[in-house]
Amino acid sequence: MPPPKPGKTLPKTKVYWDMITLSDRDPSTKQWYTFTFPRRMVAWPLSLEGPDGSGPNNKAAWWPFFQERHKIGPLYWVQGHMLNDNIHGPGEPKNLVPITNTLNTNMLGIVERFVKTAVTAKKVLYYEVEAHWEGATAQQLLDASQKSHLMAQMAMHGNAAVQKEALAMQASDAIKFPNRKVPKVHFENPYAGATFTPTQEMLHPAKMRQTCDLIADGGSLLWGEQFAPTRLSWKIMESTNWATAADWLTSSHTMVDLAASWQLRADYWNNNFPT
Repeated sequence: MPPPKPGKTLPKTKVYWDMITLSDRDPSTKQWYTFTFPRRMVAWPLSLEGPDGSGPNNKAAWWPFFQERHKIGPLYWVQGHMLNDNIHGPGEPKNLVPITNTLNTNMLGIVERFVKTAVTAKKVLYYEVEAHWEGATAQQLLDASQKSHLMAQMAMHGNAAVQKEALAMQASDAIKFPNRKVPKVHFENPYAGATFTPTQEMLHPAKMRQTCDLIADGGSLLWGEQFAPTRLSWKIMESTNWATAADWLTSSHTMVDLAASWQLRADYWNNNFPT
């Protein structure tokens, strides 16, 4: 993006996503399930200018598993926007993550309404939302690294899923944005090498399933719910010199931490699993 000029109209919103692919194996059927989620969303610059947002399109592969909860009780899970649909967030899988209805309400009240107000006031923001999967402990990571056969199976499924999802998203974007040169979606692929070290995120689904146990075994989780992240976190900053900055590198901008100035608890939104 070229540098802004004095008196220039608001810049158009640009959004980037980092995706992560997680797997878990059903202990009864031995079938592997692999889903892709947005790990990190960065809107920079975020302004009043940009495409219309939209509600969830219900195409996320993981969503049917979370809807099973609603057959036995009231609304619990929702498809949470990393970037709110009122500030240009698309209702596509790349921007949706499974969160509780309570967390979704808290997000709106704690921070999103402030961000929407700032955007409406024609401020130019740096806005980042990150999902965290933290179910595994350091000892569990060490133990898992010794299970080479299981990790090899996870790598096979994870690598295939990353390649499939990345190609599908690239093909979709090529149709919608034929002149786009810089991809807006990046897929992490720690499985691509001959060997890999398990991460806390990789082990999260299995460890949450083991910690909470499945309903069929006397626990509290339905299959699939173990893939939900443990929390979300955010960063919100305003550029006060965007109209005269040399470029769109954040280092070229004078940034004000809005979360701090608004006295918000900008640490995290907890995502509470069914109990």
